[in-house]
Amino acid sequence: MSGLTQDLAELVAESRKFVLPLDAIAIAKRGFIDAIATMLSGRNEKVVLTLCELHGRLERGGSSVLMGLASADVQSAVMINSASAHALDFDDVALLGHPSAVLVPAVLAEADRLGRSGAEAVAAYVSGYQVWAELCWRESDPLHAKGWHPTSIFGTIGAAAAVASLHGFDAVTARNALAIAASFSSGLAANFGSMAKPLQVGMAASRGVYAARLAGAGMTGSEDALEHYAGLLAAISPRGNTDRNSRIRPQERLWISELGLSIKKYPICYATHRAIDGLIELTRANAIASDDIGQVRVIFSPTQAALLRNHRPKTALEAAFSIEFAAAAAITAGHIGFEQMTDSYVGRADVQGLIEKVEIETIDTHSPNELGLALTERVIVVMHDGREFDSGEIRFARGNAQLPLSDEELSQKFHMCAQGVDWIDPDALLGKLQNLENLRATTDLTN
Repeated sequence: MSGLTQDLAELVAESRKFVLPLDAIAIAKRGFIDAIATMLSGRNEKVVLTLCELHGRLERGGSSVLMGLASADVQSAVMINSASAHALDFDDVALLGHPSAVLVPAVLAEADRLGRSGAEAVAAYVSGYQVWAELCWRESDPLHAKGWHPTSIFGTIGAAAAVASLHGFDAVTARNALAIAASFSSGLAANFGSMAKPLQVGMAASRGVYAARLAGAGMTGSEDALEHYAGLLAAISPRGNTDRNSRIRPQERLWISELGLSIKKYPICYATHRAIDGLIELTRANAIASDDIGQVRVIFSPTQAALLRNHRPKTALEAAFSIEFAAAAAITAGHIGFEQMTDSYVGRADVQGLIEKVEIETIDTHSPNELGLALTERVIVVMHDGREFDSGEIRFARGNAQLPLSDEELSQKFHMCAQGVDWIDPDALLGKLQNLENLRATTDLTN
């Protein structure tokens, strides 16, 4: 049988034989570094602590939790690690979502269990990315606007593909893994700004692993679960604006080499980052004092406006999806880091005062590489005395795949996220990750 599900299954089955180009390996390693950094940074968030409590006492002997803090069964470890990687919304961005927060925990847990090498883990990550990319471009209507959480929808299937690659499944077994994962795909944009959002990411990773293991044990799914008129792509596209028939690109044309990863500079929704960059630059260049500001105008896409739904945030969770807070923090602090993403900072009088002055305008342009985002954004600060400071058109955020963080900046982010983690040696762990493709076994990361 031919069709999308079968084509993707054959791609996964052949992935272990394909020699990855150096650029794909380098990008994938940045994904591992960033995901493990953000996993460590999210360790004390309530969503992570709650999952640890509900999944029982964590002991050594199973899959690693938080890079060696404890161990748990594979499904629990993957859910905890993935939710932690996304808990602060500081993880990388591509493919309409957050690929590494899903793929890295899934790959590492199963690679550890199977005794796979670092090179095999990298190849599995790239395979999961390739399948995810093949699916996410097929829907022309923004998924967020319809209520879907793309990371949870496509990430489940991407994780299943990555784990199927690790196992070396044949095309039939890989196809069953993808079909089962399609039935597990879910996640709502309405839960953004709550603990349920990182939970959805954790569930995507955990269910992707489970789907692959079910297929390996003999569980079957439909041969056309993705492209059938009652399959996944049709189900998430009520208007039918989805491409269920186009063939996938050849293995040699890797999506990861073309699209890359955008590494976040700020621990807040990526849809705010261009505005943050613009406001930080305007504030510094013009010595703007927040008390002198009459209005802050942010101009971006309707999808971004809908996504950033919390217009008067009172908590850090709410502030992560608030352009008003992002603008206020960028001006008052000149940066947005962990210290700004706290309930106390969100509640500061000067921050709340600036939040009241932020106005949103939308523009109907579209970024070809970041669906849902405007092609460019602008921020304009209007002073009480009538002066206006205009950022001009901002095409890429700092850290975007087209304007990437340097290796040194990524290293600084890793060390910032690992600060206070006393069960790892940050320098040693980072060194191993930078040399991941040459590690004898992924278990070396936590040994």
